[in-house]
Amino acid sequence: QYKTSLSVYPNPSEELVTFMVNQGDQYIEEVNIYSLNGEVVQKQYFGNHLLVTMPIISLPKGVYIYKVRTGAQWTAGKIVKM
Repeated sequence: QYKTSLSVYPNPSEELVTFMVNQGDQYIEEVNIYSLNGEVVQKQYFGNHLLVTMPIISLPKGVYIYKVRTGAQWTAGKIVKM
């Protein structure tokens, strides 16, 4: 098993964040966005997409943690809402 290669853009963003897997044999199934204190502020399930876009316009400005599930693998990182 190898690590999921994931592109996240634009980052920072004001309205939308796009998540895209960079391997054709992996698909995005779920994206969770957390506040820095660990609270889930947004969660969305997808039906095996290579590219998904999530609106973040309703979130307050700040730094958030994302977790993206591709099968049994989770990939995490930070996004900045401007």
